[in-house]
Amino acid sequence: MVIKMNVPKLRFKEFKDEWNAFNLKNYFKYFSTNSLSRAQLCNSGILKNIHYGDIHKKYGAITLSDDILTYVKDHDYNNKFTICRNGDLIIVDASEDYEGIGKATEILGIVNNNVISGLHTIHARDLSNSFVYGFKGYYFNSPIIHNQIRILANGFKVFGISKDTINKLKINIPSKKEQIKIVETLRLLDKKIELQLQKIEALKLYKICLKNSMFNNVKTTKTKLKYILKKWNEKNKNNEYDYVESVSNKYGFISQNEQFEDRNVASKNKSNYYIIRKNVFAYNPSRLDVGSLALKDNDLVSLVSPLYECFTTNQNIYFMLEWFDSNEFKKGTFSKFEGGVRNTLNFTNLCEINISLPSINDQNKIANILMIFNNKLKYENRKLKKLKDLKKGLMQNMFV
Repeated sequence: MVIKMNVPKLRFKEFKDEWNAFNLKNYFKYFSTNSLSRAQLCNSGILKNIHYGDIHKKYGAITLSDDILTYVKDHDYNNKFTICRNGDLIIVDASEDYEGIGKATEILGIVNNNVISGLHTIHARDLSNSFVYGFKGYYFNSPIIHNQIRILANGFKVFGISKDTINKLKINIPSKKEQIKIVETLRLLDKKIELQLQKIEALKLYKICLKNSMFNNVKTTKTKLKYILKKWNEKNKNNEYDYVESVSNKYGFISQNEQFEDRNVASKNKSNYYIIRKNVFAYNPSRLDVGSLALKDNDLVSLVSPLYECFTTNQNIYFMLEWFDSNEFKKGTFSKFEGGVRNTLNFTNLCEINISLPSINDQNKIANILMIFNNKLKYENRKLKKLKDLKKGLMQNMFV
């Protein structure tokens, strides 16, 4: 039995041949890129510019020209810049972390010869016609390539790569027919992910509108938070508990190991940490302005750093959680923040914020309706995660 080496773990059954090894030095040509800063760019114009920050945050493996919404301010650009062509690969050459270094996007859908590659990018073009449209974008974002780039990247605080780095990559590619099948599969999956994201955003927007309507159309009494909140002071004096959580502005309570993957920030002696039980709120006083407030809604007892502020309430806890994400609360915090670089809000100042408080019955009704939307959002986010996990698995196993 002959064991084939240059074949992926996961493959369409009609393809049997090994992938061919390529030396990019013989196939890629590189072009100069511009060094325009954000200040030299705008939101409208003629010449579109691919900024490395947008590759990090906005663009996927494939970027259509219509989706590039950053333009060059300078209208006298004739012969100043190298124009991108369909199928050109734009690679980020600098990043503050290994995850971002070498992230790439393939440009498609160019019709007006009006796209250029910008600051901190490498502009590469396949002159051999060895790749079908879209394949480079996915291949150069696969773990096969990314793991090589991590090893080759240099730097201390900022990691960098060059054209020579790209040329050192070990590249294997299949026939064009197999490339087409891979691209079609991954683009279809990307479309499903995009539609799922749109569905989630639409649900979030509808929930915001519904919440504002309910908050504005119910009879309320003006009062201060100090009359309905109680400071939570239970400490881990006997070191009974050891599981530490942080409050994330996106996920609520989250294991501190997940929040700080690269380091352990918890003290060995946790006797001064707060014990967090079900129905207790906690927030980071220095990150409240970005939403780092959460409600413990499960029975898992955990600890949080003594830097946190913790409290309970005699009102409907789910109504209060929604109110802490309302415009009224955000407006109320503006005059209460203290500090210089970071806005800080301790519990004493928090308690001085006013709240338009409905009756308990109305709170219960509002909370019940919004919980339906929250559960729906959790369900749709789980579907999104499954799609992303599926794509991650394909990207790991469909390339060599």
